[in-house]
Amino acid sequence: MSVSIKLLNWIWGVFWPILVIAMILAIHVFVFNKFDVDAENTNKLVSLIAQVIGGALILYSIDSNIELYKGKKLGSVFLENLRRCPLLKRSTPLQAKAKSRVIATGNLSWKIHRDSKTVNEKLEYLQEQIDQLNKQLSAHAAEVDEKIKKAESNIKVEIDRVKIKSEELEAKVIQSVTNGISVQIFGFLLVIYGGVCGYIA
Repeated sequence: MSVSIKLLNWIWGVFWPILVIAMILAIHVFVFNKFDVDAENTNKLVSLIAQVIGGALILYSIDSNIELYKGKKLGSVFLENLRRCPLLKRSTPLQAKAKSRVIATGNLSWKIHRDSKTVNEKLEYLQEQIDQLNKQLSAHAAEVDEKIKKAESNIKVEIDRVKIKSEELEAKVIQSVTNGISVQIFGFLLVIYGGVCGYIA
């Protein structure tokens, strides 16, 4: 692809709203010069058509942006706003909410008393209790460590999810700006063109 074609594609991609308005103006002038038409009625008709199409294009662009961000059409958003009118009666459904609380604790058992007659038996019993307590502490520590690892994993998943949402939002912003701005500019120029035609008429 040559440089001139790339340049023409760039000019059209950036300035197409202005170029289309210029072509409409050229056709408008050509019709007046070539044909015998009623200038006043023609300008009024062109004014009406241009302003209606321009306003429709602006609404279409707004509708596309709303659907891009909220996943809803402009009409549904308008109806939702109407339903929130305080003059409209709405029935409030009764909802029963059950609250539950779960408390998990680690219990460490320690036997205080056992009939031991000799000193050696008492020492053996004490050693058994110490070993049992060590096992329970180790098990409890392993349980806490597992919960910490699970919490860290959940936090990492949540961070990744937020990152993806942020990237999606950034992509939507770029898409709405790049795709919608040209249509809005063209619609605005059509409204201005229609207003000028109506003023001339």
